[in-house]
Amino acid sequence: MVEQESKLIGMIYDAALDETRWSDVLAELVVYTESKTAIFVSLDQLNPEYDFVYSHQIPEVGLAAYQDERVKVIDMRLHTPLWQEVGVGGVINMDLSGYASMPQSSDEFIFYDKCLKPTEVYYITAVLFDLY
Repeated sequence: MVEQESKLIGMIYDAALDETRWSDVLAELVVYTESKTAIFVSLDQLNPEYDFVYSHQIPEVGLAAYQDERVKVIDMRLHTPLWQEVGVGGVINMDLSGYASMPQSSDEFIFYDKCLKPTEVYYITAVLFDLY
């Protein structure tokens, strides 16, 4: 396992210098974690022109949902408290399938309908990084 982790660290370093390599990093990360998909998102509220999204095996319809300002606000409202709780470097493991049974006008259901249902991703593991 240490060898594969070292390989991933090297790939991440290379991708930090050459953004065209992020797709390779995410593909390798999916294999390493035995996941179905991966996404790397950077949101800079002060400089939104520096926002970026790299993904692996996430349908375009799911990515397009994040272009909707309402969905971005819902995502932040639902999940920012979790990030604040675990902090930088903390890991969040969540089963979001329960969002499907919430009232249709709720933030949870809207997030489910726009983001989770089209991608068929209901369980997530995420880590918050601070790039500054």
